[in-house]
Amino acid sequence: MEDRTETETVWATPRGTFSTKISNAPVRVKGDDGWESIDFDLVERDGVVRPQAAPGDVELSAGGRDPLLQVTVGDVTTSISWPGALPAPVLDGPTATYVDVIDDVDLRMTVTDGGVSQVLVVRTAAAAADPRLAQLKLATDVDNGRVEVADGGGLSVLDDVGRTVGDAPAPIMWDSSGTVVGDGGHPVVDSSAEAVDRRTQGPVENDDVAPVKLAVTGGDIVLEPHRDALTGADVQYPVYIDPKVGGRAFAWAMVFKQHPSSSFYKWTDEEGQGTGYQNYIGVSNKRLFFQYGISSLSGHQIRSATFKATMVWSPSCTTRPIKVYRSGGVSSDTTWNDQPSLGAFQDRKSYSAGHSGCNPGGRDVVWNIKNGMAAAAGDGRPTIGLALIAEDESDPVNWRRFKHNASITVEYNRRPSVPTSRTINGIACPTTGAVRLGRMTSYPVMRAKLADPDGNNVRALWDWNAGSDITSAHSDITGSYVASGSTAARSLSALSRDENDTVKSGTWTFRVSAEDSGGLRSAASDECTFTIDSTLAAPPRVLGLPGVDDPSTSWEPDKSYQLTFAPGSTKDDVVGYRYSFTSDQPPTTAMLAASGSGKTHTLDLPAQSVGTHKLRVWAYEASGNRSEVPFVHEFEVLDPERFVRSTYTFDDEDGSLAVDSTGEFPLDIGDATRSTRSLYVDDDPDNRARDAMISLSESSQPPAMVGSFVDPKRSFDLALFVDPAKTATSSNQMTALSLGGENSPGLEIGAEVNGTGFDYVLRVWDSQTAAWVVARVPGDDGQPGTRPVVASYDVVTKKATLRVLGANAATAVTPGTATLPESFVRQRLTVGASYDATRRWTGFLDQVVVARGPLTDDEISNFLKIWDRTECVAVSGGC
Repeated sequence: MEDRTETETVWATPRGTFSTKISNAPVRVKGDDGWESIDFDLVERDGVVRPQAAPGDVELSAGGRDPLLQVTVGDVTTSISWPGALPAPVLDGPTATYVDVIDDVDLRMTVTDGGVSQVLVVRTAAAAADPRLAQLKLATDVDNGRVEVADGGGLSVLDDVGRTVGDAPAPIMWDSSGTVVGDGGHPVVDSSAEAVDRRTQGPVENDDVAPVKLAVTGGDIVLEPHRDALTGADVQYPVYIDPKVGGRAFAWAMVFKQHPSSSFYKWTDEEGQGTGYQNYIGVSNKRLFFQYGISSLSGHQIRSATFKATMVWSPSCTTRPIKVYRSGGVSSDTTWNDQPSLGAFQDRKSYSAGHSGCNPGGRDVVWNIKNGMAAAAGDGRPTIGLALIAEDESDPVNWRRFKHNASITVEYNRRPSVPTSRTINGIACPTTGAVRLGRMTSYPVMRAKLADPDGNNVRALWDWNAGSDITSAHSDITGSYVASGSTAARSLSALSRDENDTVKSGTWTFRVSAEDSGGLRSAASDECTFTIDSTLAAPPRVLGLPGVDDPSTSWEPDKSYQLTFAPGSTKDDVVGYRYSFTSDQPPTTAMLAASGSGKTHTLDLPAQSVGTHKLRVWAYEASGNRSEVPFVHEFEVLDPERFVRSTYTFDDEDGSLAVDSTGEFPLDIGDATRSTRSLYVDDDPDNRARDAMISLSESSQPPAMVGSFVDPKRSFDLALFVDPAKTATSSNQMTALSLGGENSPGLEIGAEVNGTGFDYVLRVWDSQTAAWVVARVPGDDGQPGTRPVVASYDVVTKKATLRVLGANAATAVTPGTATLPESFVRQRLTVGASYDATRRWTGFLDQVVVARGPLTDDEISNFLKIWDRTECVAVSGGC
């Protein structure tokens, strides 16, 4: 049984086990008739150019404006187009050459086992100066995916869920400064076909190599060749620009002196291939060469690098050294007569294997190649070549055979990334201009996000200076190491403070670089400039407030009011405002922008719900300073049905219930009696100014209504008509009407015996001090008669006012402020006694009125005039 894939072969052995052979490149492809050998030679069919048999679905343009390259991996299809019409390609094996895509510039597309190589061959200095080469935009279309720049500077193709389905190393370019050795070991002219063919596979030793800037803009690939490497005075042409190489750059080859023109490229002999000299089976002189793609290591710090190959045979157990050199690149043209040049010596190791007593099953040999790898990575080389050579190439005892699947292992340290997400006090650094900061009692804090591609710990190195650029920076401020991906922070504690212990106004600039735990440092970030303004804005003004600018108006629900926010001082550089009804801190919503020479903002502000509110407004300056304290306006939104909620006239002819004007709140009058009384002292009994009242004594059960319809968090008025009995001397304090708090006193209207008559009193319980606040209006000596009394409570000012008509003294007294208990719900409206039924009323009561909101002066005046005989005569229901 056998199962195969492009890179793996799995078979069952006679012993009942399985064996797997894995190649480091595809060895077969699936065709219509089963597995086929790979054939990269290009042919044109169906209007496109394709390889005969290659892994993946690859199409090249046959000319015109069709996509230059289309590659499908799974469900993701990537198309790349040349900026213009393409000529018909010249096909030569796996290479399609589009001649003169730009004058004296050829485009070579080569299909390999690792993907598709694209190389621009710039043949002359005049071609290099063509402005079309300054920036190449390759239109890209990806179905079911996207293309983006990878962390290492190369290119990644991702599917819709973010998985990488294709990639390419960072693009590079190289000139012809090095030497291409042709057949016979002699240098060839750089512009010759042989040299061009060689260099399109990569730079040779001593070619000048430079990076090509890569970006993805709008999904398209944008390449910017290095200008000095393209048009500099020392450039040797042709110049090669390699914008994209797909797959791996791995290769290996054996060169055979006895077959000097034959290529033994990517040999796969299971018994390995030899290096050195042997005369055991005929005569052989051989060398082994290996090549690895290392573009991902470009510019990195190499900590260690080893090359490992498996030795499978030596002629004896006598050890002899095998050396490793850095070498030129390997290709399918590599032969004894055209073998890679040898570079710096790396390491030698002496071992034997393949014989009883000395590793009969073979052994791995490991050489140190750190120096060569560090040099290649430092030069930005996309590949490194290694040569495996016997120390004495004339000694048959030095002959060794090795397997082809050699490997390299590299421990490296990549430079930390340039710090990102730079902020000062949490504000992102702008591309241009400066961050403006307001008054500060603590030092500003610089922050930046640090990242290391290897995940090493990193620390920030800060440069800063006064002014708008860093011309002579302070010494580096070095922070502590933090995990990669963390944000580093540093306080600028060296800044000066003023006499108010705030940071002085001024302008500063900082920049930051990152250093990893291995001492490798990133480039510095762009500079970030910030300005501190320590002067605070004054509280703003608000124009158009109801009841303030126009005393005849008031806040009402379901209405909007046009208000204007204005600076509190003409010196303030106000740029906007924020306001809140609910918090003593400004909201985080967008600022209301100031405009015009007056730096004002006008808006329609809807009233809030019925009840008391505070409007707070803050002004903001360009520096970010806001008002040290806000403008504050406390107001009450009045209930539109505030005037009379309930009125008890006590004009019911009989029954124990007094029904109010709404019919919703019956009052049980208990054993109180109804009687008719004159409204004024010495009134004529036949006068019409007489009305039905209720009469109570100290022993009467006080009328009460369970529950309360008065909200102590809103303004309200209570009114009634009182006629204290002349004989009421057994109790100094009498309560005509009361509301109790939740297990506490609340509010009482009543009278106090003063020895010869009565004083009228309003007692309000202050929940903050747990004490009564009292308003007192002195009454007449002797029998006063019936008096209308109005008690008002303003929840905004916390003031309670008592008004009495017909008293000898002042008719209105306002005591100090008082905060009522938060709720009356557990108590009852009580007529004729205090909330605890202790201070009973003796006398007569009538016309109990409960008003939701504060009655205006005119409303109270009209109410009182009903009982003023100079204005009208009172009858049941009014005048």
